[in-house]
Formats: sequence, C-alpha cells, structure tokens
Amino acid sequence: MRAARENEPGCLRFDVLVFDEQEGTGAVVAVFADQAAFDEHREYTHVKDFFDAIKDIDVSWTVHRGNALV
Repeated sequence: MRAARENEPGCLRFDVLVFDEQEGTGAVVAVFADQAAFDEHREYTHVKDFFDAIKDIDVSWTVHRGNALV
C-alpha cells in the first residue's frame, strides 16, 4: 500500500482493512487530494488489473466525497 502513496502523489491515504469477525471480508479506504487524482488513479495498470481480478467476486463500492482528515 505504501507504493500507492509513494507512486501516486494525489493518493493521500490507502488502507486495506481485514474484518476478523467475518472471514473473507474487508474494506479498502483510499483518500485522494481531489477528483483529478482519483481519476488518474483509476487509469493505472495495477488498478485496472485489480478490478479485472475481482470482477467475479461479490463486491460493493461506495464513494464518499468531501473533506477528510488524513
């Protein structure tokens, strides 16, 4: 996850959470400097590869916009 922060200047925070109570569940929390940084993130090959790898998994996504404490 450090690579996301180091190689993407607009990525302010990137965390992967694993929920111990429910095997196989978790969350990804990413905070971007602005919409342009988020849009750029989605164009990276590793992001496209990730979405391709999980396309057959039951996943739900929620995007929140606004100010964040980082």
